[in-house]
Amino acid sequence: MTADITLIEKREELKRRLAAGEYRTLIDGLLDRTGLLIQKITRRRQKISPWLSSAIMYFIVLLAGLIILVSVTSESVLRDGTGVIAIIFLINLLLGYLSIPGLVVGNSYVHYVFTVFHNDVLDAVQSIDAVEDFEDWLKNVCNQKMHLLISLIVGVPVGMFFIYGYSGIGFDVRISVTILLLSIGNFMFLYLLLYMVLLSARIGRYELKLYTANPSSSQVIAELANLLSKFVYLVALYASYLALVFLMSGILVIGAVVVLVLLLFWVPIIAMFFINQNSLSNIIQKAKWKTLSDIQKRVEQLHLSKKLGDSGTMETINRLMDYHDRIKDSSNSTINLGTVLNLANSLLLPLLALTLANLDKILDLFR
Repeated sequence: MTADITLIEKREELKRRLAAGEYRTLIDGLLDRTGLLIQKITRRRQKISPWLSSAIMYFIVLLAGLIILVSVTSESVLRDGTGVIAIIFLINLLLGYLSIPGLVVGNSYVHYVFTVFHNDVLDAVQSIDAVEDFEDWLKNVCNQKMHLLISLIVGVPVGMFFIYGYSGIGFDVRISVTILLLSIGNFMFLYLLLYMVLLSARIGRYELKLYTANPSSSQVIAELANLLSKFVYLVALYASYLALVFLMSGILVIGAVVVLVLLLFWVPIIAMFFINQNSLSNIIQKAKWKTLSDIQKRVEQLHLSKKLGDSGTMETINRLMDYHDRIKDSSNSTINLGTVLNLANSLLLPLLALTLANLDKILDLFR
């Protein structure tokens, strides 16, 4: 009884903190500061929405990058005066800026996770360990200092690699600031992505209260399946974005499309799909075996009783056995035609990006 009270109290406290908005990511902090700055400049009393803040931040950084590019090109710092290189860099610059709205989309998805757990999942959690595990995940994904530190540690060296590549074709150091910012922004997004992968893998250990007769048809399972399905789409969109960047920048050529699709993009998407389905299957099977064990204990008790020969007792045992078999035969997963179609749609997104990046070559084939 004490353990049940502790679980309820801990569950309600975590829900209260989620509803109060106490968990804020690094992206929330950046958007909040941007919104406050805009309010001060415009003297607007009404709070600026995160989407407006991100849009303004996007256009400011984009304008700064374009100004740098124009000034660099006009001063003829490109060797041999090749304007084509400037156009290529401009395309990469525009693609790179997609990481800014990508941050907002990724951050919105994390808050969607908060909402689903607050509204549906936490009420179904049956163990304190699961509540504490999710609380630990919340603290890590909202650890703004760690988020920023990791983004800098990984993003700066990667940005320096691209700066070195562009310096080899004549761009001066002023472009370095833009490239570094975009690299750091991408790894801010990857930090959120990594923690979503961790949650997807860990959630399979949770013990949830499900519909006894058919656990796979429980509402909380449907909500989790929808949540994780959207995450697969998020991974597919990011894979498509990377496909465009890699191909437009010349890092990968069309001859490497097969390897690119199979290894870099399709494998992570398919892997996430199976990780999600495995986690949901583990939750369903735990609930099933808990119910099956209870039925087996009742059958054993009746079998050992002195009334085993009574017709009423045998009728009860037969009904329990039928109920046992019905639950045992119920589905262990949420895989159906809809989930397979969602996976297929996710796999098509990188192919669409590759098609767009090589549209001129495809049109040449038809000509």
